[in-house]
Amino acid sequence: MTPSGMRLFTPEDCPPTVGYPQVALFEKQALAFISGQVGVDSSWRLAPTFEEQTQQAFKNLKAAIEACGATMEDVCKLTIFAVGDADLATYAAIRDTFFGAQQHLPASSFIRVAGLYDPKAFIEIEAVVAVPS
Repeated sequence: MTPSGMRLFTPEDCPPTVGYPQVALFEKQALAFISGQVGVDSSWRLAPTFEEQTQQAFKNLKAAIEACGATMEDVCKLTIFAVGDADLATYAAIRDTFFGAQQHLPASSFIRVAGLYDPKAFIEIEAVVAVPS
């Protein structure tokens, strides 16, 4: 069990995964749905590279999560929208710095898209968070 009381796992009958669970299960828990965060700073300056945008998007995501009274350990689901041939290994390395040494990463979907709100935007990250009571 994670600190927020959710259980992250992959059922035996599901295909095995690498680094993420198939299921985030929780009961009677307040949820926060975090809108897609992109690689812009507080002045809406878009970082120039995929790596820098990913770093900034996670900073923005973390700030939104903490504003709910939660931590990155309380994230139960990530949805990542990445443009074109965005580097999954680079994304994963940056993600791991924000989730630290957690035993399990949140359930995740990494979706490649043709474009985002700005032609220079490379990544957008949404989250569902189980807010501790």
